[in-house]
Amino acid sequence: MAVILEITQKGHPRSLANLIANIESEGCPYLSMIRRGMRPKQAKHEWQVKAYPRVGHGGVNDGKDATTFQSNPREELGVYAQKSWYNPGVSDFAEEAEVAGVSKGEFAEQVADAFVAVKRIQEMRCLSNSDTLLENGTTAPYETRGIFSWLSASAQTTLPVPTAFRTPATQIMGNSAGASLATFTEDTFLDACASSYITRKGTYAMHTFLGVHLKKKFTNFAGYVDNIANTTSIRRYNQEADSKTLVRVIDKLVLDSGEHLLHLTPFLMTNAADGTDTDFTHRSGFSVDMESAFLAYTREPRVVNLPYKGGGKKAIVDTIFLHGHENVQGGIAMLYNAA
Repeated sequence: MAVILEITQKGHPRSLANLIANIESEGCPYLSMIRRGMRPKQAKHEWQVKAYPRVGHGGVNDGKDATTFQSNPREELGVYAQKSWYNPGVSDFAEEAEVAGVSKGEFAEQVADAFVAVKRIQEMRCLSNSDTLLENGTTAPYETRGIFSWLSASAQTTLPVPTAFRTPATQIMGNSAGASLATFTEDTFLDACASSYITRKGTYAMHTFLGVHLKKKFTNFAGYVDNIANTTSIRRYNQEADSKTLVRVIDKLVLDSGEHLLHLTPFLMTNAADGTDTDFTHRSGFSVDMESAFLAYTREPRVVNLPYKGGGKKAIVDTIFLHGHENVQGGIAMLYNAA
């Protein structure tokens, strides 16, 4: 009989590494940075806003009595909370089976993944263009408002932002119907930043969240300058030859109108039904003062194990939260869905 070769040998145990690799990042930058708001007492949460009055600066005659009086009225903003969940379940046989990389059991692994899924649901909702929604008791549930709905120059359908406190149209680049990313330039962004400064009456640190294709446009600010007649280009891009490293990234802009810290995110304007990317996802972005944004929990993310009924282990991982902005007048939206 011929020598046994490994390739024809029978009875090999399977060689499977004792780990499970997840190629998707768990990072949710917006949720990681947003401040925590007070716990809502109702499904509808409201707060008051005001702006200091714009007044003249002329003098008053000596001896003149006051005959006219003014006041500074306030307006109300509001949003509804929403419930989100991801419900894991495994069968009896699946839970008892020994699985490589799942040392604590299949059900524990699925519950851990469910918490990540719920966090992503919150991130995607906050970074969406979806409006807040009042539950109708049958088909429509309560839903909270996404950032691109907050940053709107026109009235929202539900609980609209009062006219005087909406984001000016000059701070919205592209549009919700779609626009070409080729129309985005450094000058258009600087114009929007100037408008934001005029609206806010001051410089603030802004956080800018960008899809990867739009982020490339910002990176190109360092290497390219538009051709302008009768001017001389003085922009330079330096590299230390000894490092043998080409660094091509911009993560911070310091402008006349304020600072912008740039963050990449893969979850902008996703489909509400299934979370998949849209044409806007990697081409759009926004800038906001994170001091005005807040996430408020009626119910913190939790797990509730359901009674065992013979078929396996099941649980509910859920949360009730809302996404609010105290003042959206200084925000900037960039809406593009084509190259």
